[in-house]
Amino acid sequence: MVDPKGLDKEAEKVVLQQGAVSAIGKNVEEPYGEFIGIARFSSDVMPALTEELELIARTDLDTSFPQLIRQLIDKGQNIRVHTTDRPWIDIDFPSDLEEARRIWQL
Repeated sequence: MVDPKGLDKEAEKVVLQQGAVSAIGKNVEEPYGEFIGIARFSSDVMPALTEELELIARTDLDTSFPQLIRQLIDKGQNIRVHTTDRPWIDIDFPSDLEEARRIWQL
């Protein structure tokens, strides 16, 4: 899921090429939008995803979710995006949760 309006400096951003993700990271050139950390993988991608997760589990448990996606792209997987214009907030700290509760009056 990508927010085309979200291009915060610290955000993981995606670059699209012919509708598919060609790059993902904090320092990509000409980003389309911000990856909001939510993904859905179709059943045809699941074997490659499972293989990559098993490799990561054996070699580098510090791999991030965007890095996993980057590795799938590097291995030829066609990763498509869905966009959102709905409000959302990245919750990393208690203050972020407080802000979300304020915004959505929870």
